[in-house]
Amino acid sequence: MSEAGASPQQSPEETLARLIEFLRAADLDSKAAIVRADSWLLSHAAESALEGMIAETAEPSVREYLQAHIQLLRQLRGEPAAAVAAGADELREIIDELQRPAGAAQMPRRAVLCARALELVDRGTQPRLWAGLQGELANSLVQDRSGDPAAKLERAIGCYESALQVMTREALPVEWAKAQMNLGNAYRSRIRGEPAENVERAIGCYESALQVRTREALPVDWATAQMNLGNAYYSRIRGERAENVERAIGCYESALQVMTREALPGDHRDVCKNLTNLTFQERRWNIAAQASAGALAAHELLYASAATPEARFKLLEEIRGIPARFAFAVAAEGRAESLKHAAVALESGRARLLAETMELDEAPLGQATAGDRAAFEGARNEIARLQAMSRARGEGPNADYIAVSGALRAAQSELGRVADRIREYVPGFLPKADFEEIRAAAGPGAIVYLSSTAAGGMALIVRATAPVQAVPLASFTDEALLGAAKDYFAAYAGWKRSPGDKAAYAGWLRGLDDCLRWCWTTVMGPLLEHLGDVEEAVLIPGGLSSLLPLHAAFAETPGGRRYALDEKLFRYAPSARALSLAAASAVHTAPDGLLAVDEPAPVSGPRLFHSAHEVATAMSHFPEGKRRGLAGAGATHSAVSEQMPHYPVLHFSCHGFSDLANPLRGGLAMSGDHMLTLRDFLDAKLPRARLAILSACETGLPGAQLPDEVVSLPAALMQAGVDGVVGSLWSVPDISTMMLMARFYDYWKGDGMTPPYALRAAQQWVRDTSIEGKQEYYKTHLPEFSSAARMAESAADQLFKAVALSDVDFSHPFHWAAFSYVGV
Repeated sequence: MSEAGASPQQSPEETLARLIEFLRAADLDSKAAIVRADSWLLSHAAESALEGMIAETAEPSVREYLQAHIQLLRQLRGEPAAAVAAGADELREIIDELQRPAGAAQMPRRAVLCARALELVDRGTQPRLWAGLQGELANSLVQDRSGDPAAKLERAIGCYESALQVMTREALPVEWAKAQMNLGNAYRSRIRGEPAENVERAIGCYESALQVRTREALPVDWATAQMNLGNAYYSRIRGERAENVERAIGCYESALQVMTREALPGDHRDVCKNLTNLTFQERRWNIAAQASAGALAAHELLYASAATPEARFKLLEEIRGIPARFAFAVAAEGRAESLKHAAVALESGRARLLAETMELDEAPLGQATAGDRAAFEGARNEIARLQAMSRARGEGPNADYIAVSGALRAAQSELGRVADRIREYVPGFLPKADFEEIRAAAGPGAIVYLSSTAAGGMALIVRATAPVQAVPLASFTDEALLGAAKDYFAAYAGWKRSPGDKAAYAGWLRGLDDCLRWCWTTVMGPLLEHLGDVEEAVLIPGGLSSLLPLHAAFAETPGGRRYALDEKLFRYAPSARALSLAAASAVHTAPDGLLAVDEPAPVSGPRLFHSAHEVATAMSHFPEGKRRGLAGAGATHSAVSEQMPHYPVLHFSCHGFSDLANPLRGGLAMSGDHMLTLRDFLDAKLPRARLAILSACETGLPGAQLPDEVVSLPAALMQAGVDGVVGSLWSVPDISTMMLMARFYDYWKGDGMTPPYALRAAQQWVRDTSIEGKQEYYKTHLPEFSSAARMAESAADQLFKAVALSDVDFSHPFHWAAFSYVGV
């Protein structure tokens, strides 16, 4: 069949429907019939549409399913009848199966089929088919993830070289060049052999391919070869390093002449990323800044066209680390005026999905017309519904996501049209994030972006009335951060596995101390020297630093430990945009009612013996008609979910669990072990909520897969509408948590402190007050000693007895530093 273009009579909706029909067809014959009926499916436009769908899903099985259909369309554009010419029924059946879509899991079988087909094909009489099967066998071996990868690569190299005996430059130039590219890639990935020699062979293959893949004849293929050649020179061992670097830069820059941001944004981003990494490693800051800016600009184009949350999350994964490298390169160049762009780049790489959802929820529709308001709310609600469907969709190689993706794109387009219409008469409606918004979010204090790179780290300080300041953190490298995080979590995991083991407990306390000292020396100490006279700062940590208790970092001094939280009030925020939206909401939300969840039961975790007293103290600060408690068997998933939207303060005293690998599964254990998951909070709406206190374990940890997106319970609650969240970074002791929470409510509701200041004051009190001082304090809340008690009598009595019997002074950070404040 010959390649055809899209039918001018066919609308985009019709072509999409035809593509979906092709994907859903049950067998190869049905798919071929659909292609025969609509030649548009053989065009590069159809292939590009499938590639766009691949970019919109993060599910490996679906990506493989779509990629296999791309291969099928390419085969249908060729000469499928060649298989029939072989004559043998077995060979015909094998070729038919090889033409069917297949994912990585089918690669071992495809390799077996190719090997069997090669036994049935005579090279002398069917050279082209024989060579094609050699290439197909090599491709299957390269993609096969099972067994011994080194052995498979060796076999694949042999197959490519065999194919090249037939696919000569003179006889089959295009096929020859493609085989040279594949062989070069195999040599670059080769495990066996001399590494330097493998790179040289790869370079030779790519340079051979460029004899056919010229810019004039095959511009995209030429650019791809230039990109691969640049990668090879980047990793080259032989020759002068400076010369290899210059050649790699030249290859990347050549590729970018064709792979422009507008024409091929995905390729443009990837080449710019490679160029960024190379020049960053070489300290070529000017080129690194330009290349990373190009990668970020291309990312914006790709992100704008992605429909589903999964697609956008995948794109954010692929750009990970580039905002930090751009900011570092700009700062290293020494141009103070460019630091504003660095702040915007770091902001754009933080909690983007969260900020976008919050922005839509908080959109100021008061000045819009009734018709535009209804249209905006309708599109917004449809997007939320479809995103919830996307999150709940089961996995597997099916095309159902295509319908959701198409509907999402349509709803997002409609929302954009309505927003543009409103902007015509409401200036500033849904503005894009810019530096002035970041500056405004800093308020009277400062916003601090923390980022690490391979070359070092940086704290970027943004104040409302001062120039942006870049604080270099030379020891805050990606490698050092990873090492500190690994040691910290290894100590924690050892204690969690054996909570009753004294040695494991001591190891965890030492590990926590070591981490907090490292945080001071590497990050917080240098930062404090530059914060000046601001009283409070909002930390927006990047990467793995978001998993660490930076507020409790300390230095050893002759007078004792000097903690960061004693120097300044430190809050956290997913992003400046999320902080700004939460602040605007908090102004209109009074924290005058409480929903308290008290130890749901039954659950698989141990009893929380102090939970009832903690909740009683919290409830004692709210009037009778404005508080509600759900405890034990009454604290069900449905009951709690139903009541949450009606109360501005939410207090959870229960078991919590985090899943760093899959954070959507983490959450809070309700009655019967039914989890109130992070996914549930993402789908919830809590417009009246001012504050959520998560008095449970690990409720502040974000997922480790993409920590900059801050997929965590505090972020999910902020997305749902909560303005401030108190969460924990580790499994917290029952008694010290009760002590901390009781004192927090006393400072907040009793003394009138703001919640962030109340939390810090409570932490300092737990840490610094002696056992005798704690006993005296609790005595004042018992009726026999005072008539002006502010704490629940049962809680005061329990704490008085617990402190008297305890042999712990509670001064170690383990007892008080787990909790941090996120938001306003």
